[in-house]
Amino acid sequence: MKYLSLTIVSLLVLLLSTAAVPAQESDPLSSVDPAATKVLKRMSDFMNSLKAFSTHAESSIDSFRDDGQKIKLHRGIDILAKRPDRLMANVDGDFLDQQLFYDGKSITLYEKEKGYFGTIPATGDMAKAFEAAERSFGLVAPAADLIFKDAYGTLMTDVTQGIVIGKSTIDQRSCLHLAFRGKETDWEIWVEDSDTPLPRQFIITSKWVAGAPQFSSRFTRWDIAAQFKDDVFKFIKQAGDSQIDFLPVEAQ
Repeated sequence: MKYLSLTIVSLLVLLLSTAAVPAQESDPLSSVDPAATKVLKRMSDFMNSLKAFSTHAESSIDSFRDDGQKIKLHRGIDILAKRPDRLMANVDGDFLDQQLFYDGKSITLYEKEKGYFGTIPATGDMAKAFEAAERSFGLVAPAADLIFKDAYGTLMTDVTQGIVIGKSTIDQRSCLHLAFRGKETDWEIWVEDSDTPLPRQFIITSKWVAGAPQFSSRFTRWDIAAQFKDDVFKFIKQAGDSQIDFLPVEAQ
């Protein structure tokens, strides 16, 4: 029996150790600057307020060959979301050509090149639906940590340190550069410093994995006043497509 390969990856699945940055002298071993959490919370609240939006992300992820050589794989991701329970993502990149659909009733992952698709029942808002899908099948929506409700709560889990690095410019947008440390990962985020505090760049590092693999994503082409018809989020089978099963987590 064929099983669908799950290669769409959450932003918090692979992680990195950041380059050295001068620490604030007042920072103890475990401390979070309230100024950093204030910026992050403002971003999260703003994202929560959006009823529908779309964005494009250029992402890279570190992979390792059998001989230990680190290879950086690239992917472009288009995301369309309509709260509370509609999501579509188109992912193209190295060894990857997929679409993900959630229409409020089911989640479908489509391998465009091979014409394979898998569908599972799903209900609830995006976070609840994909929480169940991840638990059962390891299926994670791209950028879930930023676009689902309460990004602040998700991102701040296990955080031990956080600081404001300073102002930066990403794609001609003035941003505030934040850096956080956790028990397993270090991560940085650039939040637009304006009335629309959108995430503009995100970098994650796995501190304890050999080679310190890094995941990075830069977000462009935000449309925060997008309007979508519901059929955008519904998978439509094409001639020649074949339905196959998802591989359960316990068998992966």
